[in-house]
Amino acid sequence: MLRGQLDLERPLSELLPEGYVHRQNLFALREPPVVDVVPSEVLEQLTTRHLLSHTSGLPNWSDRAPLRLAAKPGTRWRYSGEGYVLLQHLLQTMTGMPLNALASAELFEPLRLRDTAFKLTDRIAASLVPGRSASGQIRQLRFPYEIAASSLYTSAPDYARFMAATLDDPRLLNLITDAPVPVPGAPAVHWGLGWAIEQSTDHRAIWHWGRNPGFRALAMADLASKDAVVVLAATEGGMPLAKSAVRQVLPGSHPGLDLHLVQ
Repeated sequence: MLRGQLDLERPLSELLPEGYVHRQNLFALREPPVVDVVPSEVLEQLTTRHLLSHTSGLPNWSDRAPLRLAAKPGTRWRYSGEGYVLLQHLLQTMTGMPLNALASAELFEPLRLRDTAFKLTDRIAASLVPGRSASGQIRQLRFPYEIAASSLYTSAPDYARFMAATLDDPRLLNLITDAPVPVPGAPAVHWGLGWAIEQSTDHRAIWHWGRNPGFRALAMADLASKDAVVVLAATEGGMPLAKSAVRQVLPGSHPGLDLHLVQ
């Protein structure tokens, strides 16, 4: 539905001339929204490429405050969940579809990802483990609405199919890796469009991690061999195990896994 329509370099103000209504309490799932408006003068400085590559200058989260630029867009890498929620709003505005419906039509259904959604569905709810206390046991955020940077429900087989489809699409891989942005303090780690890029002496890989209360996730794919691994752990202590699994499947140095964010 958006193929060929989304110019990565076009200022967001041209697509959102009335500004962006930002929800400050996004993770307060049962509270009424508290909002502010990011004006078109700010959106004029931002592009879709900035959002995808985490160079928007937006903070990771606004922490129940109005959304403001923390750095000049395009000048340096800074991980931003807020940037991906803004991208979600942009896609929903352009298509008139909620994110889950759009993703289902364009991605989940064509790839037969039957256990994947951006919000809690009846099918997924039936498979969830009941919530428990916070003493090292499973906790689950049950998202009634989509949050592009946080609310993805999936299974390891589904995510593996998604990764296989990505590796089988040369045009998509070229878009992801064409103009990587260096990550400060990590010379062998860059960020492409959506995915992190790891370039060491023995391999080049795309990868990403996930961190929600009660869960950790890690996925990596070698761009030469097309070998890949995805690990989903139902524990907040799961990242060391996930890193170990990645290193067993994909031998060699992995500087990306040493980033302080990947915990």
